[in-house]
Amino acid sequence: MYFPNEENPLVKLSIYKQPNYFLVELLDLPENRINFQLVSAYNLALDEIEKINSSTKSANRSNNGCLVTCSSGKFFSNGLDVKTALGNASFTEYFNKFLVRMLTLNMPTIAAIDGHAFAGGCILAFGHDYIVMNNKKGFICMLR
Repeated sequence: MYFPNEENPLVKLSIYKQPNYFLVELLDLPENRINFQLVSAYNLALDEIEKINSSTKSANRSNNGCLVTCSSGKFFSNGLDVKTALGNASFTEYFNKFLVRMLTLNMPTIAAIDGHAFAGGCILAFGHDYIVMNNKKGFICMLR
């Protein structure tokens, strides 16, 4: 499934059953900059995941499968879209609500970082329960 749609895919959701394993791939290449559109597309994928898992109705996170987030480009995410985020309180609130949703999802989440994760991309990765990264390719960092 592609979100927001197949004509403008920003996020791809793949589902593997028994138990439910979900793979969310960031498709806004080359940099996967985080903006309203990318977060909205990811939220649509989370809606679909929660709909599928609602039949499970397990309070135990370990019984609901897991969610893996990845990308196929040079960047897992090159951070926030500066034009969108800089001084924009509504975006900051929207992104923070998304991060809370990721952190409280009723299943373990894994960021599979296959490239660089800078700034907001680092924050996105830290919004997962686990982070896995190739130590020979890519950097994860946050400047202050």
